[in-house]
Amino acid sequence: MLRQLVLARIIEPTSKRDSLRVPAEAGVDAPSYPTLNRRLRSYAEDGFRHKLAKACAAHARLGPAVAVAVELGAARSGRRLGGWEQP
Repeated sequence: MLRQLVLARIIEPTSKRDSLRVPAEAGVDAPSYPTLNRRLRSYAEDGFRHKLAKACAAHARLGPAVAVAVELGAARSGRRLGGWEQP
């Protein structure tokens, strides 16, 4: 499901709810909105983000580097990111 959401955001930057429409228009089965909300919680956990960052760094052959991903929408809205308060 994460892959579908990432691709949807690349194809058309849109809201969380509307991001379910984009894969459907591209001919890919989209999850339901309740499934999206349930799964997003697990994607926000530190363990998942660490594994994802490690896999991305390995794929890019970065070696012992730290990958930090920040959702710009969250930064602009002032939401908490990874336990840190945005200024």
